[in-house]
Amino acid sequence: MEKEDLRTAWSGRHIAAAAAATLISLALHVVVIAKFPNLPVGKPPEMGLTDRIQTTRLGDVKRGPMSVLDRPSRYRPESPERIYDVEEEYLSYVDALEEALPAEPDLKENVSLEAEDRPLEAPELPATREDWQPRAEILQIEDSIHDDNVSALPRRYVDVVPRGKDAPDITFPVDWDQEEAARQSQSGLGTEAGPLPGLSRAGSLALAAGTAQNVAMTDEGAKALEESSALMDEDLEDIVSAKPIEELLALDVSTFSAPGDDSVYFRVGIRRKSEMSLPVLPKDVLLVQDCSESMTQKKLNLCKTGLHRWLDLLADNDRYNFIRFSDHTEMCFEDWTSPAPANDARAAWFIENMKAKGKTDVLETLRKLLAIRKDDNRPLIAILVSDGRPTMGMVDSSDIIEQFTASNEGRISVFTVGGGHRVNHFLMDLLSYRNRGDSLIVEDRREMPAALEQWARELSRPVLADLKFNFSGGLEGEVYPDVLTHLYMDRPLVLYGKCVPSNEPFAVRIVGNSGGKAMDMVFTMDLNQADRGTDDIRTMWAWHKVYHLIGEHIQTKRPGVMNQIRDLAGRFGLAVPYGGDIPLP
Repeated sequence: MEKEDLRTAWSGRHIAAAAAATLISLALHVVVIAKFPNLPVGKPPEMGLTDRIQTTRLGDVKRGPMSVLDRPSRYRPESPERIYDVEEEYLSYVDALEEALPAEPDLKENVSLEAEDRPLEAPELPATREDWQPRAEILQIEDSIHDDNVSALPRRYVDVVPRGKDAPDITFPVDWDQEEAARQSQSGLGTEAGPLPGLSRAGSLALAAGTAQNVAMTDEGAKALEESSALMDEDLEDIVSAKPIEELLALDVSTFSAPGDDSVYFRVGIRRKSEMSLPVLPKDVLLVQDCSESMTQKKLNLCKTGLHRWLDLLADNDRYNFIRFSDHTEMCFEDWTSPAPANDARAAWFIENMKAKGKTDVLETLRKLLAIRKDDNRPLIAILVSDGRPTMGMVDSSDIIEQFTASNEGRISVFTVGGGHRVNHFLMDLLSYRNRGDSLIVEDRREMPAALEQWARELSRPVLADLKFNFSGGLEGEVYPDVLTHLYMDRPLVLYGKCVPSNEPFAVRIVGNSGGKAMDMVFTMDLNQADRGTDDIRTMWAWHKVYHLIGEHIQTKRPGVMNQIRDLAGRFGLAVPYGGDIPLP
């Protein structure tokens, strides 16, 4: 057969086979669909035959009663090979119990106790006691040197007499006789009726010397006047109780004047002259850490690092304590403690166990500070580490600042430390500004350990506490801050002022306390001879006055103060700080 005929024959067979297969497939499909109508062959399943499951919704979850399971103590034999024998353990327990119990008394049967057959008698009454007589303290005046009749006399008031040079404070009485009276009358030292009534001889001489003119003084009168004056001569140290220390300090003054401004702005910096210029005062340090949930544990761990650095930088004669607070306050020690290995170890443990949880009650914590014992000879410095966001108790920042400041009265110097973008600057800045302190807030929370260490170093050596200042020429109202920090050896004291240009120098006096002793410094300043500064002096003066006015507004709530703040900010190009945190009347 030829090739073409063979190809044609095979092609016919393929067609026949395909047709037969198609018929068989159709027959099978018909049989299957007839026998199994629900089988999804060639058609989608009927949706109505499937039951939909309802979605489960979670409502309020309430905690139900729970039964506490007492877990048995885990048995830990000393040796793994030991077999625990219950009977042996029980017998050993019984033996130990029998040894601990007292022996039973040997009582015979039918034997009664002594006096068992007698009836009960009422107890005897206690012996009669005399009524209690408390001891009376009797105060008796044995020798009276005061005449009671004098108290009934009307009080006599005299005008204030200006003090003159070499004028005696006290003169001693001298008996007068007629000859002396006549001699004084002839010398013009007395009146026609004799010596001045109510004055002694020396007193008459002193008065005559100070009021009479062109009067010849007798030798005896001049001698009496000289003796009485020399007896009561006063030195400067006797009149002024404060010890002058200006020779131990240096005064740096710089000024700035702007065209069109009629005022001169000045900056005064007071610093030590040498390392050993003033003795360093022992101090009391109170580290107050916010452990509320808003601090976050990560930020709190950074604060812990800074607190440990504070602990390492304390001096041997310092005293310290730690406080952690959230919705309650907890102190590390019951009272002040000194640096020592055991105390420092407990403080380090106290720091490491700080957890960020709970709400923030700032005012209640500040009230606890006021109750802490203070030594007048030691400056008390509190370091508040917080985000300044109270969430319970008193939550209004202005009320917190005013209530604490009014109660504190400058007794505790408050410095604040904060970090991050959620810090309440208004509370942290004004609380420290009005309570002899300063604030240090860093934008990056990772810098908080360095910020705490900076305060630890700058505040480590106080030399003069509880400072107050006075300026001559009526400048008190234009010099800020009006409440000064303590003077520290490693932190200069800076004042900013404003005055009218003048060729006359003026003086500044600053008084403080050093170990219970009053000390002062008096400096003369000539602004014409001062160094010329930059516009920063005027800007810093304006900022300090804004802070002062905000503090005044918190205290008085007067609407006019807010107008002064806005006018001042407009004149000096300042943005009014704190935004809506400043309470409006």
